[in-house]
Formats: sequence, structure tokens, C-alpha cells
Amino acid sequence: MEKPQIQASTGLDKDILTHSLFLTGPTAVGKTEVSVVIAKQFNAEVISVDSMQVFKGLEIASAKPRMAERKDAPHHLIDCANLQEPYDTARFLREAKTAAADVISRKKKVIFCGGTGLYFQALLYGVGEAPCSNHDLREELNKRPLEELVIELKKLDPNSYHSIDLQNKRRVVRALEVTRLTGKPFVSFRSNWKFRTDQEIPTIFCLVRERDDLKNRINCRVDEMIHAGLVQEAKDFYNQEGTSTSLAGKIIGYRQLQNYLAGMESLEAAKERIKAATRQYSKRQMTWFRNQLPITEIPWSPEKSAQEIAFQIGDLWHSRPLNKLQNAGMGKIESTSNYKKHQN
Repeated sequence: MEKPQIQASTGLDKDILTHSLFLTGPTAVGKTEVSVVIAKQFNAEVISVDSMQVFKGLEIASAKPRMAERKDAPHHLIDCANLQEPYDTARFLREAKTAAADVISRKKKVIFCGGTGLYFQALLYGVGEAPCSNHDLREELNKRPLEELVIELKKLDPNSYHSIDLQNKRRVVRALEVTRLTGKPFVSFRSNWKFRTDQEIPTIFCLVRERDDLKNRINCRVDEMIHAGLVQEAKDFYNQEGTSTSLAGKIIGYRQLQNYLAGMESLEAAKERIKAATRQYSKRQMTWFRNQLPITEIPWSPEKSAQEIAFQIGDLWHSRPLNKLQNAGMGKIESTSNYKKHQN
């Protein structure tokens, strides 16, 4: 096997950080609606931080912003890659830097909005020196069941086995890929990310809802996706030649429809599995955000509108544009007044 190419890149520079707001939260929490309101309020443009929205054709499954929302607030890094081409964290970081610099050059603010935690981590801390993906090896690993991959990871790289999300096949595949290509533990390439205390790191505002509220929103979203044509979109995806098997395994909604498309179960059963998978994914997202990112949680009750939440975040953004990494985030606020009291 050829010597792997090593990639490394720093995170966003201070000029971009000082002109940017970072907004995340679990799937279906309402990030897009809030980001559009903030963008209109502060003359900003949105850069999507979503590993699925970068691909063309995944309109319904990836819950891309509606065209009306994109008209109200210009969006970047949506539909920028074909389904057949690889798109990794390093490429996202490069393109996000370019898009942000362009927005700022036009005297506008930037809103980084999405739910892919690894992309946010790259924006703040950069991408470590890890080998670029190897197409043949990755395809081989993706064809194997997750349980088998986890066993191999435990044997080859016990440190990574104990530190990554073993339910996330994409992460397990990447860990094995790096370990096989380099002979070194996957986590050794990430160790620099969380110790860069020499630069200022902004808070990432994280929208959160009560469990039952988010569950209801997820269920409604899945029903709407089926009504909007998710089944046909999944058929079209699987009928395309050259579609990456690794991408197919990531898309919640498509893979749960496979049995239905094969005539092995009812649409109602497939729909319930999509809802369950989405709820599980939202839980993993929140666990990851709380453990890996400098977040400030913004509780969102059903009684509050997106406009109210957006104005609250806007006030907070101006009152704490940057924090030192060692002091950042990891809090929960109930309102702007509570936040200011906490700061004093």
C-alpha cells in the first residue's frame, strides 16, 4: 500500500471568528428557522455545517433549507458535491474558510449553522495530521457489518475503541482506516484539537428542547418527509450508478426504507424505524456536543417562537463575542437577564 498522504489545517482565524456566530443543536430542533431570523437581523449569510447537505440530490433526507429560506438568507456549502465524490472534514474546512472570507469581504456577518459536530470541531481547532481517505480501503470496510468492524477496532486500536462513538459506522470506519494506513492509533491524530488554549474560541449556541417536545417534532418531520417524497428520493439514490456505499450507510431515512423498497415490510414499519433512528441520532448528537464542544445551551420551550429565540441569541452574541477556550461554554441559560446576572 502506498504511503498515505497526510493532511492538516488550522481552524478559522481570529478575523473570521470575530465576525461569526455558531449555532447547533440536535436534528429537528429548529436550527434553520432561527438562523434565518438571525441572518436577516444582522445582515448575515449562513454557512451550512452539515455533512449531508453538501451533497446534491438529498433534498428531503438531509432536510435542506427551503428555497424561500435560502432567498431570505443566502446559504453556502449546500449542493457543492456530487454523490459519487468524497467529501471529508478537511475539504469542508477549506471550503468553509473560503466562503466565510467571501462573506466578510462584503461587510456581512457569518452564521455557521448545522448539526455535524466534527465539522464544528474542525472550524474551531483545525484538522489534525491524519491520512486522506483511501477509496479502496474505505469501500472494503463499509461493506462489512458494524459489529465486525468494532471487534477489529478493539483489537487494533483499543484507545480509539474506548473513545469514539461505536454506534457511528462512519467514525468506526475512519478509525480503522487511519490505523491500518499508519499503524498508529486514530486518537493520536486528534490529540492536538482540544489543547489549543492559546487562541480565543467562541461559544457555540446549542438549541435544546425537552425530550417529549423534540420527539414530537422528529415524528412530525418524518411524516412530512414521507409525504414530500422521501420514498422516491431513496429509490432514485439507490438507482444511481457509482453511488458511494459509505454515503448510503450514513443517510437516515434511506437505509430504513431498504426493506420496504425490497417488499419485505410495510411503509408504516419503515417509517417507525426512521423515527426511532432519528431519535437515537439526536441523543448521540447532544452527548457529543456536551462532551466535545464549548457550547452554551439555549432552552427552547414550545411556547417560544423562533423570533424570540433568535433575538435572545443575538443579544448574547453581542455580549460575549469571544471566550478563551478554557472558560468557554458548557453552560445553560434560561434568558438574557439570567445570563448577564451569571456573567456579573
